[in-house]
Amino acid sequence: MARVVGVSPERLAEAGRDAAAVVLREILRQQAEGDGQDRERPYADMSDRLERTAWEMPLPIEDRKLIVDMLREAKAQGRHERSA
Repeated sequence: MARVVGVSPERLAEAGRDAAAVVLREILRQQAEGDGQDRERPYADMSDRLERTAWEMPLPIEDRKLIVDMLREAKAQGRHERSA
C-alpha cells in the first residue's frame, strides 16, 4: 500500500514502521532488478513460440542468446530452401 501511495521506506521507518520499511525496500529492490532484466528481454521475439521458450529457459543469458540465434538461422535457412 505504501508503494502505491508513494510513501518511501525512510518515511515508514520515521513513523515507527520498521518492518514495513524493510518489506518495501525489498519490493523496490526486486522491482529494480526486474526492470534491468526487462531491458534485455527484447532480444528474443516473445511472440514466436520457440524463441520465447528458449528465452525463458533457466540458462545464462549468453546461452539463451545463442539458442535464439540458432533458431533464427534455422528459420532463415528453411525459408531460403523453400524459395529455391
